[in-house]
Amino acid sequence: MARKRISLDNAEKDKLFYFVTTIVVYRESDRRCLILKRDMKDDVYPGKWALPGGKLAWDDFNLSKPDMKSNGILNFNRPLEKQVAVIVKEKAGIEVGSRPQYLESVFFVRPDGTPSVLVRFGARYLGGEVKPKAGFTDFAWVNEEEIKKYDHIEDIDMDVLKTIKLFS
Repeated sequence: MARKRISLDNAEKDKLFYFVTTIVVYRESDRRCLILKRDMKDDVYPGKWALPGGKLAWDDFNLSKPDMKSNGILNFNRPLEKQVAVIVKEKAGIEVGSRPQYLESVFFVRPDGTPSVLVRFGARYLGGEVKPKAGFTDFAWVNEEEIKKYDHIEDIDMDVLKTIKLFS
């Protein structure tokens, strides 16, 4: 029988968490990366400069169209890679390459107690005009020195540096 919905009925409660991705967008023409300013109304890091990011959600998976089905298990290939392009488009209005590069992962606990796994990726800028939206109010293209002038979330300067080195 085909699954119609995702369920937590059989999930182990101590193994549930948010799955979050952030993306360092690299523009090859000037070796700069995109940062976005978070809205002052945000619950987490209000007013700080950040990277485009978002949570993986259940509705990111159309259960009637899995990439593969085997013994009742529905498989969806490359969900994070696909999510990267969607997030950057939703948050900044631009296009990125389809092969993001893994940078690192972090486990953190939000102020509301929600456990979260964060995976950071670097992705090449393909085109489009940056138009901050979805909780962001401004943008800047920065290099490894310029990022230091911005009041940013801790350690994204290291992600900018890693991405520049990775793609250069």
